[in-house]
Amino acid sequence: MTRTSLPRTANAVDNLVNVSPFNFPAKSQKRLIITIAIAKYYEETNREVTPEMMMWMVLKSFAMQMESLK
Repeated sequence: MTRTSLPRTANAVDNLVNVSPFNFPAKSQKRLIITIAIAKYYEETNREVTPEMMMWMVLKSFAMQMESLK
């Protein structure tokens, strides 16, 4: 039986200790996927990406519009 090992990191005295896997919530994953899509869209349409374009309300609106176009 194969068992996956936990990630390990060095502690204060340079001994390796197991650490729990990183928790990545579904909502964060959804936002990251939408952010990637909007960045690709802006790049394809030769628009400069600004911080204002990455606000959640803009991303949410973009996701709804792209979903309706598909």
